[in-house]
Amino acid sequence: MMSGQPLDPDVLSHAVAIARAGALCATAVEGGAPLVVVDRDPAPYDHPAAEVVREPAGVAPPRICDAIICDRKAGSIGGT
Repeated sequence: MMSGQPLDPDVLSHAVAIARAGALCATAVEGGAPLVVVDRDPAPYDHPAAEVVREPAGVAPPRICDAIICDRKAGSIGGT
């Protein structure tokens, strides 16, 4: 992007949404919450993350949910 070049409003709103979502990572970590980073590439919050998953975001969530369900059934995560 060059100075003076017009901004597409959709691109700008998407960039702002991503920046706001990124701030949630800092809030979570500062509050003591475990952070899971799902990104196929290194990300700024990899270091404080409890877990880092190197898969595309469209692939990883079902596998992560299955793992949580299995852990709960095994009684290792606040299971019933």
